[in-house]
Amino acid sequence: MGAYDIIAAIRPQVELAPPTVYRALKQLVSAGKAHRIESLNAFVACRCGHDAQPAYRQGEAIGFIICDRCGSVDEFIDPTIGEGVAAALVLRGFSASATTLEVRGVCANCSDKAAAR
Repeated sequence: MGAYDIIAAIRPQVELAPPTVYRALKQLVSAGKAHRIESLNAFVACRCGHDAQPAYRQGEAIGFIICDRCGSVDEFIDPTIGEGVAAALVLRGFSASATTLEVRGVCANCSDKAAAR
């Protein structure tokens, strides 16, 4: 959800200004409780249960599978991808502040619905 989606969803109970929501989202991201999906300019709750340390420090990459049809987002952590990215960065002398992979396509549920037609 984007910040304005959150504001609209809670508007019946609470009136919040966008800067307040963005600050709260920033704190959730810093605490490892949420992620920002860059390509969607939106946020998603953390589902993998990792701590607040950035995944690149653990040798892992956080990935998101984003369905172009229904908008679902599935989170995963894959040490193999993280190792490959880390090796590529070392070769280039690059120091990463975060490693996030976003993959767009069609989820299994939407694929099954299309096949049933």
